[in-house]
Amino acid sequence: MKFTLRIQSVLFLFLICPFWVFAQEEQWGENDRWESLNPGAGGQVQDIYFDKNVEGRLWFSSDMEGVYRSDDFGESWQYVSNDLSHGMAFCIEQEAGGEKLYQGGLYGASIAINPNAVDPHDVSWEMIDITKGDAIAAIAVSSDFQTVVLAP
Repeated sequence: MKFTLRIQSVLFLFLICPFWVFAQEEQWGENDRWESLNPGAGGQVQDIYFDKNVEGRLWFSSDMEGVYRSDDFGESWQYVSNDLSHGMAFCIEQEAGGEKLYQGGLYGASIAINPNAVDPHDVSWEMIDITKGDAIAAIAVSSDFQTVVLAP
């Protein structure tokens, strides 16, 4: 019995204690932490999309604030949702090597007008009429750009 107790004590000291003692650094959270860059509505990240055609460009979809674009690998974000019918954006998809960028949201899908504009504020969106009123949460584009699937 003493031997079993001794083994349990040794196991606790060498296996559990190191994780407990070193689980978090003393300065944890002071330097490396998430910084909120949104305008304040809150919400959740629905999609982060890496642009297939422009190095360093990312698109971000929020369930309350619409779409943002970053041209510097996510260091800064610009709001590009002025023409969307609703702030709930689910997904982004684009043609690889093509010009079209699609966005799916609560009240339908939209296609970006001028998604490659140097100034992100020049990006605008046009509703795809056939999707009006339907939540679009999944988008796929064929490699030949001939087929676009928009699904709830």
